[in-house]
Amino acid sequence: MITLISAALIGKGCHVIQSPGDADVDIAKATVERSRHCTTTLVGEDTDLLILLRHYSSTDNENTYFRSDANKQSTKRRLYNINLLKEILGVDICTKLMFAHAYSGCDSTSKIFGIGKKAVFHKLLKSDPVILC
Repeated sequence: MITLISAALIGKGCHVIQSPGDADVDIAKATVERSRHCTTTLVGEDTDLLILLRHYSSTDNENTYFRSDANKQSTKRRLYNINLLKEILGVDICTKLMFAHAYSGCDSTSKIFGIGKKAVFHKLLKSDPVILC
């Protein structure tokens, strides 16, 4: 079924990527590749997409945005300018953010030692030695 849908989309001029496993990395990389040529927005509901997009994006590219679509009923959707985020957070935080995200559980709701994603991020911003060691 996926092959048939892909073939139909390709026939209509769409670029199709098939991922054998978790597609998040492929989605983020495809978005970054497209942003080399024009302003690009990735719409998703997955924190992993935001973190991966921030990790793989280049400030040399056109503006890249991530729009959260997690609560489709809400009129308050979040729009993140990835280029601006990278500039504001700085290289040091951006480098550590991927590890902090993975350490705090990626998509899961579990917490390591009672510290969730938001707390890990705040500790990272404050250069908390518990996170940095």
